[in-house]
Amino acid sequence: MNSKLRILNDCSTSLVHDLLRDSGLEDFTLPNRITALLPSKTICGPAFTFDGEIVSGASKKEVISRWMRLLDCCLPGQIWTSQPNSHEVAQMGGLSAQILMSKGVLGCIIDGALRDSDEIIKLVFPCWRICHTPRDIFDGFLPSNHNIPIKIGDVLIEPGDWLHADLDGIVRIPLRHLDDIVAQATDAKNNEKKIQASISAGVDPLTAYQTFKK
Repeated sequence: MNSKLRILNDCSTSLVHDLLRDSGLEDFTLPNRITALLPSKTICGPAFTFDGEIVSGASKKEVISRWMRLLDCCLPGQIWTSQPNSHEVAQMGGLSAQILMSKGVLGCIIDGALRDSDEIIKLVFPCWRICHTPRDIFDGFLPSNHNIPIKIGDVLIEPGDWLHADLDGIVRIPLRHLDDIVAQATDAKNNEKKIQASISAGVDPLTAYQTFKK
């Protein structure tokens, strides 16, 4: 697992995207509406998936009970990955980020909103989100199920699928293809460096590309 993390952390999502595309896969790029709170951060690892919704009349007691149980379920080395089906309230804030970070969770990717942005930036907890709002989960957000398939845009994310996120965006690596993509990534990264070095040395760009690009 650690070797896979090291290899993929050294790659851009653009490089991984191209490997996924060239492997014949489709629908693996998450919508570009989801952007990085911390532009310098890259994360990759298995997704901890869950969904939820706004429920009218949900009590504060029920909301906090479900939310804390959910936070407890996310394991070290996972990525908190949410389809909240709402942009009205924040599904990540400073306290939740602190709890997850203390557990060794790698970061969060939410098709929704975030709050306490300054706190999260100071924590240096990597987050990808759509928007910001001061409203929190006590305005009726209830998580429903976890470790289930969720869909973000056209991308179906199964529990255990890996996500790779950086400033350019996010791609999903299906678990069954993970070993193949990791194996290809090292060669692709080396070839990319050879192309850049050749061009810097004065080789025609097309010749350099055709020589090393596979």
